[in-house]
Amino acid sequence: MTSIKPFLLGPIVGAILAAVRAPSPRRAPRTCPEDRRSLFCRVVTSVTLALALGACSTRYLPAPRAPERVAPTGVVEASAPREGEGQITLDVVGGPARIDLVTERTQPASGTQVWAVRGRASFTAPGPQITTRPLCVSPCVANLPFGQHELSFTSTDDSSRRSSTGFVTVTPHPAVVRHAMGYQETHAGGVVTAVLLSAFGVAATLAGTALVAIDSQPQAHGLGVAGFTTLGVGAALVTSGIIVGVNSRPDSQPGTTVQWVPSPP
Repeated sequence: MTSIKPFLLGPIVGAILAAVRAPSPRRAPRTCPEDRRSLFCRVVTSVTLALALGACSTRYLPAPRAPERVAPTGVVEASAPREGEGQITLDVVGGPARIDLVTERTQPASGTQVWAVRGRASFTAPGPQITTRPLCVSPCVANLPFGQHELSFTSTDDSSRRSSTGFVTVTPHPAVVRHAMGYQETHAGGVVTAVLLSAFGVAATLAGTALVAIDSQPQAHGLGVAGFTTLGVGAALVTSGIIVGVNSRPDSQPGTTVQWVPSPP
């Protein structure tokens, strides 16, 4: 049985408090009567919506352990750095990787999710958007202006989902940089299934709430059983959607970068 994750507790508590404290309109039509049944309807609907929205959030994994400080061998020497530039030797744990220099990073106001899409020039996403230019394929030596730079590392193995970014600092002293790539993984089929189950579940929950409200009116009786049955079906569908959504959440793991200046021979 899947337990409720800690990140879902906030939306659940907020939904319950909002349902309990929500003022009742005096003149507008009421979905549920102002009694225990009304409170139950609002709590069920609010918690259902909160869980359905929170189940598919990104799962952030811890970064891989820091690479050992071992300089790569057999690296082709680069040309001498120009004035105002420094030289860094770049290596990636686990095989060769394309290394791009991040030239621009923007954060859209509506961006909340990072979806990694491979591209030599740039990639855009509902979350952060970055623009890059190719630098080299690891292991390699590169010349960059003095200061801090963000690099993007993407595995050259097309079957691998490993891709992450890291920061390096360029100084007049030649340095060595090793990066352990993280990864971003999505489960589109599971997410679509979770959304459909949750959508039908929310619709059934709202329909059950309406039937329970109609049954509470003096002129209409006999719909209470159907209403609570529909609520139960909706809760079952939403629960199934939450389980599928939690197991299909996008995974995001950052990379780990180490940098050092080798001792002179």
